[in-house]
Parts: sequence; C-alpha cells; structure tokens
Amino acid sequence: MDVHDLLRVAGMAGDPDTAIDAAAHAYPLADDRPVRGRAALLAALGAQRKGLAADAILWCERALREVPGDREALACRGWAHATLGRLDEALADLDAAVAGDACVPAAARLHRASALRARGRTEEALAELDRIVDDQDTGAAALRLRGSIWLDDGDPARAATDLTAAARRGDRAALDALLGMGDLPDDPAVGLTHLRALTAADDGAADLEARVLVDRLLARPDLDPAVRAAALAERASLVDTPAEAADVLAEAVRLAPDDPVLLTDRGRALFGADRDDEARTVLERAVALGHGGGRPEWILGDRCA
Repeated sequence: MDVHDLLRVAGMAGDPDTAIDAAAHAYPLADDRPVRGRAALLAALGAQRKGLAADAILWCERALREVPGDREALACRGWAHATLGRLDEALADLDAAVAGDACVPAAARLHRASALRARGRTEEALAELDRIVDDQDTGAAALRLRGSIWLDDGDPARAATDLTAAARRGDRAALDALLGMGDLPDDPAVGLTHLRALTAADDGAADLEARVLVDRLLARPDLDPAVRAAALAERASLVDTPAEAADVLAEAVRLAPDDPVLLTDRGRALFGADRDDEARTVLERAVALGHGGGRPEWILGDRCA
C-alpha cells in the first residue's frame, strides 16, 4: 500500500492497533510535511484510544513539528498531559487549541472542559460543554461529563437528564453512572445501550440478562425500526449457530437495508453457515455502501484466498 492507502486505513480502522500500525508505516513514507503531520496525528489518536498518554505525546510532537499549531494535535497532547496529571501543560495546549472560534475541534473543548473541572473552574467547564452537547462525535461524552458535574454539585435530577441523554446515544460510562443512581429509565435507546454493554461483557450472567433484555425490547410494538434493527443485531450475537445468526440478521437488514455494519455482520454469518454465494452478494453491497468496523472487503479477501 502507498502512503495514502495507509492513511485511509489508519483513519477508518475500528481497531486502534491497526490505526497506529498503518499511521506509523505511513509516517516515514510521506514526502511532504502536511501528509507526515497527518500520519503522526492519526498514530497519536490511535494511542489516545488505547489510553497510551506518553505515546500520544510523542506522536503529537511529531505532528506539531510538521504542522505547527494543528488544533487536533494540540487537543490530543492536552488530553495526554491531563491524563498524566500535568494540568498546567494540558491547559496550555487546550487553550491554544480553542483560541479563536474558527474550526475548533469539539474534542478540544471536551478535553479542556475536563481539565478545567479538575482545576475547580466549573463554570468555565460547563460553558465549554454547552457548546458541544449536540456534536455528533463528542456530544455524548460532553453530556456525560456535564451530568457528572451536576451529580457532584448535588443536583441528581439534572444529572439524570444529561446522563440519560448520553446513554441514549450509546455512552456506556453514562449508563454505568445511571445504574449507580438506581433503576434505569424506561427508554428503548437506553435499553439498547444496556444490551450492548451486556453482550460485550462475555460473561455468563450478563449473557442471561442480555437474553431477557433483548426479548423485552423486541416485544415493544412501538420500537423505532433503527433501534429494533440494532437490537436484532445484538440478538444475533447470542444465538448458537451462524445459520441462526444469519436468519436474525436478515430481519435486521430488512429494517435497515443500507447499514454497512449489519450487512457485514450478516455476510460473516452467511459464510459461517456455508452460504457463500449469498455472503458474497451481501458483503459486496456493504463494500459499495462504505464499510463499518467489520471491513467487509477483508472478509471477502480472506474467503477467496
């Protein structure tokens, strides 16, 4: 692969190790500074996803040598300094990342809010969070952080509102906070987040709880089709054979025919059930739509190899 192929893999990889490896290979191959800076930034963001603060700092510094003042690199390095307890260095980077209002990454505001909260500057933290709660990528984390601030300030009602909104958007840490406060709200989207947490736990007791919860969710006649499709995808992970999973996922795909993740999951299950022709058709459609985390072209390549 050339440098642009490697950067594409690094930018789209669901697995942070794959992202880091691809970006690290791209970095020395890049023949201009912006591309080298992008490679270093993607490696830093991969390290951030793994919680490797020291590695993130090293890659951010390389990115900033190539593209001085890059806001994403400053935000990532600020997160890393804060993670290591270096709040002065963190706020210096994060203040620079949000300076001016042009093209400020939402992640910079999120990390700055967290550092400000750690410094006891709560009003400033809340002001940053208010600006990003509707952001597609960071809004759920912003709602969760704002909810935790309300909880610490002795306002459980406002905390529950924000934490519920975050859990509805898939934030599992917000879900844990709600569980710590008592019963979960009767909200299908929150139930879906709970279901996903249970199926990811790989635990016998959690598996039994997940089976009960998915049945309860799917029994709701008013369930939104997108939530129903996602719940069916979780049910597919609980069945015993690839053939059963393929059948469950067929219903999910019927509800969400253009979801590349569901198509990829169904293609994988069809291959497992030795229904290869159907699998190839489904995976080729997933590739055409743009893959999710399952890399359908890789599954096709492995099967055809």
